[in-house]
Amino acid sequence: MEQRSSEWDDLFELDPPHYGRDDHYLPIENEYHPFNSSAEEKCTKLFLHDDFITQKDSDHHHQRVMKKFREKMLWGKKGRRIKPFVMNFELVHSLGEAGVDTCSPQHFSLPFDVKISYKCQVILISDLKNHRIQVFHLLSNEYITSIPSPSKCPRYLYVEADYDGLNDALLFGCTNRPSVFKYDLNDILELSMNSISKVANSYIWKSTLFKQPQGIAVCQNRVYVADSYNQCLKVLDSCSGKLLSTIQVESSPYGVCFSPDYQVLYVGAHQSLIQAPTFKIESTHTIFVFQKSEKSQWEFKEKFGHVGPLDGALHFPDSFIIDYLTKHFIVSDSHNHRIVIYSPQNELFKSFSNGQLNNPKGICLNELTGELIVCDHENHRIMFFK
Repeated sequence: MEQRSSEWDDLFELDPPHYGRDDHYLPIENEYHPFNSSAEEKCTKLFLHDDFITQKDSDHHHQRVMKKFREKMLWGKKGRRIKPFVMNFELVHSLGEAGVDTCSPQHFSLPFDVKISYKCQVILISDLKNHRIQVFHLLSNEYITSIPSPSKCPRYLYVEADYDGLNDALLFGCTNRPSVFKYDLNDILELSMNSISKVANSYIWKSTLFKQPQGIAVCQNRVYVADSYNQCLKVLDSCSGKLLSTIQVESSPYGVCFSPDYQVLYVGAHQSLIQAPTFKIESTHTIFVFQKSEKSQWEFKEKFGHVGPLDGALHFPDSFIIDYLTKHFIVSDSHNHRIVIYSPQNELFKSFSNGQLNNPKGICLNELTGELIVCDHENHRIMFFK
C-alpha cells in the first residue's frame, strides 16, 4: 500500500478486478464534505489492490464486501453528508439545448423526470419522446449511456435503494401500452452498454394493472403508483409486483412522495369537471396529504393549494420532493412555468419563475451538492440550480 498527499483532483483510487480497467476515484470523509473548499488540504491518495483469491462459493460475498467497502470510502463512516437546497435559483449547469428537440445523445425530446442513484453514481433522465432513459455521471455530469424503454413514452422514475440489500433498482412507468417496470439498475446499465437487445426483457417484474401510470414511490417494500385514469394509488409488492391494495383519491393523481419518516404520504392531483347546467369548467389542482394511522392505514388528513396563476395557487403540480434537511416541500408547478416552495407547515415560502422555464416536470435534489435538478420539459433541457 502506497500513501501520499494529493490535490482534490486525485482523490482515492479503487481498482479491483471486479470494476474493470477504469480507475474509480472515491473521496473519503473525515469530518468534512468533499465539496467543501477545505477538502484540498485534507485529501490523500490511496492505492488499493484486490488480492483476494476468487472462488465460486465466495463470489457473492466478495462482491458484497467490495461494494460495502467502496461505499465506506465514498461516504465515510457516518454515510454521505447531505446539503440542502439554499433556494438562490442560481443556474450552475444544464444538459441539452433550449428549443433543440432531437434524438442525438445528450439531447432530449420532452424530458419528463429525473432521479439519482448515489450507489451507482448516476443521474437518470426519462427522455419521453425519444423512448429512452439517458444516464449521466453524478459527479461529472458526463454522458454514460442510454437505456431503451421496453415500451414507448417513459415518464415517472423511482430509484429503490438497496432493494436486495446490495443493489439499487430502477422503477418507471410508460403510458404507451401502460405498464410499470422494475429493473436491477446495475444489470440494466451493463446491458445498455453491451447488449441493448436484451434490455427489454431483463426486468425483475412488469405490471400492466394501470390505465395511466404516473408517479412512483416506495415505502416498506411496497410500491405506490398513481393511476390518474382510475383516480387511485395502486400499492404493489416490491418483490413480485403483485397488487396488494388500492387508495382512492378525489381526482386524478400524478406526483407521489413520502415524508422523511414515511408517516405522511403526499399526492399531487388535478382534474377538470364540466358543471351542469351551466357547462362551467371547474378545475382542481391540489396536494392531498394522507397520514398513517395506528393500524398502518393511510387516512386523508388535509389538502393545500388551489388552481390559478397567483402566488400560492397551482396549475398541474406534476412533481414534488421534500428537502430532508429543511423539510421544505418543493413543487414543480408545471403549467404556471415555475417552482414553488412550501414551508413544513404547508404554507407558501417562495416561488421562482425566470421566464425561461417552459412546463417544468420532474425535479430531484442532489444531496451531495444541494443542487435542484429540473426537467425543463418543453424546452428539451435539464437545468441545475443552487
